[in-house]
Amino acid sequence: MDSSLSVIDVASGQIVRQHRLDPALFQLSIRHLVVGRDGTVAFIMQYEGASDELVPLGGLLRPSGEVTLLDMPRDGLADLRNYCGSGAVDAAGETFGMTSPRGGHAAFFRFADGRFLGSVGLSDVCPIAADPAGAGRFYLGGGHGGIERVTPESGSVEALASDLARKSLWDNHMAVAIPA
Repeated sequence: MDSSLSVIDVASGQIVRQHRLDPALFQLSIRHLVVGRDGTVAFIMQYEGASDELVPLGGLLRPSGEVTLLDMPRDGLADLRNYCGSGAVDAAGETFGMTSPRGGHAAFFRFADGRFLGSVGLSDVCPIAADPAGAGRFYLGGGHGGIERVTPESGSVEALASDLARKSLWDNHMAVAIPA
């Protein structure tokens, strides 16, 4: 693979900057992007190498052009099973999450410093969306049912009790609509 992050001038279509991962990480595929309040782009990846190898599954591209890979504890990284399926940024644009349906976990980070905020387990979790009613909160959906509202900074996890939350099976992505 030859994954890259490209910054493109929309008016001209010209590539302004292009960033590639270290050649040793050639089996990482950049799959999802979310953008923070300050313009930092979090990129979310999957690894096509051996299942027992642990490599970073996310990174940050700063407006300055600096690229860093996310650091997280070994056991938390192992929980993601080398595959992330979706990502979302919170309503304030300060934190983001990435989900792993293979691993049944969502991991959360701060844009400002890339700090790992923790992870939450939910069977076959992939869909993730910001809670528009609160900064730092997310909704997670599981492929085997269930919706949880998560606040990573405090560690709060609340399973929603509505029929929709209990009876619906979720795949890939979700968006939260604000009633008019």
